[in-house]
Amino acid sequence: MTNNALVTTGPELSRADIFFDLPLVVTDWDNIRGCIQSGVYNSIFFLRDIQKMEPMSEHDPRDMEHWRKQQYLRLALLHEAGKPLELDCICETCGQRKVDPLFGEKERWARQCLHCFEEDKQTYNGGSRGNCQFVMPKFNNLSHSWGLLYYWSHGDNTFIFWLADFYKTRQAAQAALQPIKHYIDWLNVKYNGLLSHWIHFDDLIDLDEIMKLKLPLTPEQFRELLRSKIEAHMSQEQNVMAYYVRDALRDHERNERD
Repeated sequence: MTNNALVTTGPELSRADIFFDLPLVVTDWDNIRGCIQSGVYNSIFFLRDIQKMEPMSEHDPRDMEHWRKQQYLRLALLHEAGKPLELDCICETCGQRKVDPLFGEKERWARQCLHCFEEDKQTYNGGSRGNCQFVMPKFNNLSHSWGLLYYWSHGDNTFIFWLADFYKTRQAAQAALQPIKHYIDWLNVKYNGLLSHWIHFDDLIDLDEIMKLKLPLTPEQFRELLRSKIEAHMSQEQNVMAYYVRDALRDHERNERD
């Protein structure tokens, strides 16, 4: 499947623009905890609020809203059971807020506050060093700015380089990748949750094409590249059943080897 066909809606407009510049929605959790502790809200109130949203479908557009209300209910139940709404230890992600009881197990890779966990649920995950490929914000000591570090490894071939650079903050570098997350969410809603395959970064921009670019890209160049690739991908009708068949064949081959 190629992404070369670019369909535009005008000289400066793109259908992909709906996935760009969307802010993270972050709850004032201190206010929620305060309202629960002062008796403004209780578990019955939150439970009824959740029931109004039912039934929920897979990949429902209201997933984040539903998750937030579940946390409201959980915090209310903790308070009514006489348990703390926060732990004494500090969040290992932000280093500022206190850890939420649900994410405070010592076995977790990072003990988090509810604020950071909520942000993570809305943030594009470009992989990690344990994956065969990743793209993520990292600080570039040479340019003294934030960039998008790209890593790809398969067989004897390994590449690691700065895909884009010169972002002023980590938040700006992360925001540059956010349209991918919004686009994946949009696809899952469009196909009623049937889009079971993972869309990786190289499904939009493959390594061969990246290697032909003059790197690192500026923030403006990366934005335009990603914008055109998402729009090109949008113009293709996704063969959902083909993904199911492919995954089933891979599972069968894996079971045969085992």
